[in-house]
Amino acid sequence: NMSNTKITGSVDMTSLRSGGHMLLELVELQNYLHLNNAHLNGGIRIKESSIKGQLVLDGATLGGSFHVVQKTKLFDIQMLGSKISGSLNVLETNVDRTVELQSVTLFGNNFIRDSTFSKRVSIIDSTINGSLVISKSQFSSVDLGGTTIQGELQMGESGRPNVWNEQSILNCRNLKTGGLSDGGPDSWPPRIDLDGFQYSILGQGARGENADHDIADREPAWFSKWLKKQSPYSYQPYFQLSQVFYKMGYNDRANDVLYAANSLERDMAWQNGSFFKWRWLGLSLLDWTIGYGYGTKYFRSLF
Repeated sequence: NMSNTKITGSVDMTSLRSGGHMLLELVELQNYLHLNNAHLNGGIRIKESSIKGQLVLDGATLGGSFHVVQKTKLFDIQMLGSKISGSLNVLETNVDRTVELQSVTLFGNNFIRDSTFSKRVSIIDSTINGSLVISKSQFSSVDLGGTTIQGELQMGESGRPNVWNEQSILNCRNLKTGGLSDGGPDSWPPRIDLDGFQYSILGQGARGENADHDIADREPAWFSKWLKKQSPYSYQPYFQLSQVFYKMGYNDRANDVLYAANSLERDMAWQNGSFFKWRWLGLSLLDWTIGYGYGTKYFRSLF
């Protein structure tokens, strides 16, 4: 227990072994806190504290959860190759620089809420055996590339949208998740890298609270706009969404998504000019005659 403590220097607890929990409440630390290769049978709770240097937990193993809560201010968080048997919760926290989690294993349901991150939040090449809920927080960019989420990825909650700036980007490249949901149509940043993003179903929220914002019930125009946040164009995100719609029994929506992909590819072929105009002509003939072969658009050939 390091509560109600002010430290003008740094704290180095590398290779610490503890049979219980660690509590830092109302702590003011002027420099870094290192817990590299620490092993705790319990968890860590940081509450209403300020750490003005790096908080580093590379190679750490926690038998409980890692909580950073209630008006805590951090400079930087780094966790490489760490293992948390509980959950990761970042609530009402300000981080001046980056959050860097790489090759981390998390076993519980994890929440990032009511927090502000001035620079990148990165959870990459990691394994989350529960769900990840990100809501009512302010971001510059979020990187989830290469991570596997066994439960659900939920961007925003009902009445708790995230705040993005005009340059914000969400990297979902090669991200795999069981379910995908959000807190409403405006939950997403201006740009999303969807290439290689795989999800099994469109859900209603990790705890079933988002019935009013069921992403699967939205109009095709919303999905078209969402997919166009991917730049440059890639066919894979369209194919991925169509397969999920087929799986859920929404065949018409699946066909609409694939039709939109081919239409966008045709428009891009015209813009690229010269040789690609032959590609445009070929796609146009397919559109005019059989609607690229999707759904009832085959009946164009009868006309």
